[in-house]
Amino acid sequence: TVHATTSHLGPAATMPAPYRALLQRCAQPQLISDVAAELGWPLARLWALVDDMADLGLVMVCPRAAWPGARPTKSTTTFAKIVIAGGCGTGKTTLITSLADQMHYGELSIAPTSDDAAESLSADSLCGEVELGRINLANDLVLFLVAAPNHCMRHAIYDELAGNAIGAVVLVDLRRPKDSFDAIDYFESRGIPFVVAISEFDEANTHPIETIRKALRLGEEVPVL
Repeated sequence: TVHATTSHLGPAATMPAPYRALLQRCAQPQLISDVAAELGWPLARLWALVDDMADLGLVMVCPRAAWPGARPTKSTTTFAKIVIAGGCGTGKTTLITSLADQMHYGELSIAPTSDDAAESLSADSLCGEVELGRINLANDLVLFLVAAPNHCMRHAIYDELAGNAIGAVVLVDLRRPKDSFDAIDYFESRGIPFVVAISEFDEANTHPIETIRKALRLGEEVPVL
């Protein structure tokens, strides 16, 4: 069976049409053969699409017995997702690659917005690379670490990636703390629990945790590491 990991499909989301079609069809667990029949797609094409979307953390594939209401089996696997965010150059890729057992990469197409006409014309603002690291914590427990460029946060597509995340890690470079403000604001506004991790660079000055907390306008409930 295949099941979408997020149900958010806002009108501004501009992921490829086949991705959206599969997410809409699989809001509830569905047999892959049934999905292929309903959409009129060859099974080989559908399996390739499902593999790509599973790598991005957008869908999960597991035996029918893994879904709620079915009898548990030893093959049941639990999946969880943590978003890694922060400004450019704060170490998102380094963190994920250092922890992951497997790495996957995908490209997202993003529609231009009218909020920032200048940036909308930039090629960088029209695409983004998603980095997905898979950590096999146990035979029946898998953790995904997912990261995308900061500019993706202004688009509904980021909500797709962050959907159903159990939490987030916001990386901060103390030489450029403002670069991570967007990430902090994003998770605060959506009620997603997060921690702030300071990326230590040789040329960066060190500061007491409370000084950092005040500079980033963090509440006492947010851990600073």
